[in-house]
Amino acid sequence: MGGKEHASSRYIYTNLAPMTRTVFNESDEAVLKWQEEEGHSIEPESYMPIVPMVLINGAEGIGTGWSTYIPCFNPLDIISNIQKKLVDKDYQFKKMCPWYKNFVGQIVENEENYTIRGQWQIKDNYTLEITELPVRKWTSDYKAFIEEMMIKDYLIEDMQEFHKENTVSFILNLKEKISSIENLE
Repeated sequence: MGGKEHASSRYIYTNLAPMTRTVFNESDEAVLKWQEEEGHSIEPESYMPIVPMVLINGAEGIGTGWSTYIPCFNPLDIISNIQKKLVDKDYQFKKMCPWYKNFVGQIVENEENYTIRGQWQIKDNYTLEITELPVRKWTSDYKAFIEEMMIKDYLIEDMQEFHKENTVSFILNLKEKISSIENLE
């Protein structure tokens, strides 16, 4: 559900992952304002990362009169840009392409932005297999979209699902022969 589902109560007490120390320097802890909960010291009010986490995690939001959308970028590209700028103040940051860990679809630059596409293949002239959804599309929402297309008597005759924990697999049996995905757009 894209993070909108609730967490189980067993996750109330968590610990930092070992890689956290590569992003948040332990030497900074002395200047952080630590919080207390039920007599126990818990996390600080905020951390001070050594890289701009907004570029790694992305951001999206709206406010009065403005909105923002920042895609995720590859941490290695971000670090490379920062290191080069620290060595040469005249260095012009290299343009970075959005990046999402384990995403196997396509990210295509266009005139103003990027288009993010999932992955599919035509199995035979009447069967389409979808194996990756675009970023920020969730399996349950995409299933509802396909079902709506079936109700509207689009080209889809039948849908089968073979998802695994970390992969998507929709098999669409089509009413008409197709030779390319453009026939569906």
